[in-house]
Amino acid sequence: MKSPASDPDSLVRAGVDHFHRGRFDAAVSCGRKALQARPAHIGALNLMAAALNAQGQYAKASQIFAELARRDAGNADHWMNLGTTLKAQRRFDESLTAYARAGRLGERSADFHYNVGLVHLATGNFEAAHNVLSEAARLAPDDAEIRCQYAICCEEMMRRDEALAALQGWQRMRGLTTDLLARLSLLLLKLGDLRDAELAVELAARDPHPNAEALLSMVQVQERTNRLAQARAGLARLKQDPRSDSLGSDIEVAEARLAERAGQMQAAHDRYAQLLARGGEFHERHNLLFPLAKTLDALGRHDEAVAALEEAHRSQLAYLGLIIPGATRWQGHSFRIADRGCKPADVADWNDDGAPATGESPIFIVGFPRSGTTLLEQTLDAHASLASMDETRFVHDTIDRMIGDGIAYPESLASLTRAKLDELRGHYWKLVSQRVRLKPGQRLLDKNPLNLLALPLIRAATLLLAGMATFDSAGVSGPLPEVL
Repeated sequence: MKSPASDPDSLVRAGVDHFHRGRFDAAVSCGRKALQARPAHIGALNLMAAALNAQGQYAKASQIFAELARRDAGNADHWMNLGTTLKAQRRFDESLTAYARAGRLGERSADFHYNVGLVHLATGNFEAAHNVLSEAARLAPDDAEIRCQYAICCEEMMRRDEALAALQGWQRMRGLTTDLLARLSLLLLKLGDLRDAELAVELAARDPHPNAEALLSMVQVQERTNRLAQARAGLARLKQDPRSDSLGSDIEVAEARLAERAGQMQAAHDRYAQLLARGGEFHERHNLLFPLAKTLDALGRHDEAVAALEEAHRSQLAYLGLIIPGATRWQGHSFRIADRGCKPADVADWNDDGAPATGESPIFIVGFPRSGTTLLEQTLDAHASLASMDETRFVHDTIDRMIGDGIAYPESLASLTRAKLDELRGHYWKLVSQRVRLKPGQRLLDKNPLNLLALPLIRAATLLLAGMATFDSAGVSGPLPEVL
């Protein structure tokens, strides 16, 4: 009888135990010994590959998983694992090929869809990423990592409401590590949910030894919420952490932002310029070009600021072309609305028939971004008869729906029939009901500075007409919803 020390099956069992306890070196050692006793032992090969992958030795792991897939080509797990190790090496085309083979063999798990989604995100295929990540979230609704990544994809695609819906009840999800809490906090902040963002970062901050990624996310949240002293202390701590080398340029961006917040515009400019000089994908450059332009303007270098802004907008359009295929080819309201206007003859035929009464209509808060609209919203929301919701694009979603039906905006609003107006109002209020529940007698506050571009729709009864204000410019006059 073989002793446990030389029996390959016993060695694999011992190695699996080491693996689950996080002792990956010992797991690799057991796998090697098992292979010495039986070179083609499938369990030993699996153990070796899994342990090497856990150690970050992805190239070696992928070689073993490729051998397993060759030996047992009908096993979906081997192809799934191969795809994951190839993904870690950024060999995305090969990774997708392996995942596709696993899919043809019947792999349909949440982890499968999640990993395929990550590959599509990494390659800029946002539509495909959204499709598979939404399926992963459906299959594993309580998995925090999956739902967070799905929400990140939605936010990248400017589907803010879908992202917020994906994060509903995040406190009860399983797998809320410190790193994930910190990332959730940053994501919730981007989505305008300040209360939950602060709760998530407070939970993450309870960990006395966060990893570098978590600490960076906390610094980013603290900077954006004006906790600058905490952010600077966190950045100093991060720069002393040898693990911060894995963060790439993100730590330098945080450093530049904090320099900018301290009024050190030259230092911030130099950091942004250095980061841009390294190259990178053109569709990502706007993330650095916009703040660079701000520093150039503050330094009095106005012509250079304008040039930076022009390049930033080209980069941003390239990015939008990735996340919304065909968007940059469509010269509709999202990009060229300021170049379009209402026709006086069309305005004269706008029909207020069937519009709700003033007390049943929202109050719109519009204006230029960063002009104090949020403070105004919060002040008004404190009144018992008013209820606000996080900044949404519900008005613009309704415009999208109208344009999708072939109605030119804003030139042909008079062509909207009573039935069509009722349908569009219903669509708007359906979206609202998913965000806020109005108590009897309460009025809705709809705050979005960019609704300034939707005033013709608001005025023309497409959403909510009636009100006491009057707009009298360029031939437009009559009852309006209240617009602040």
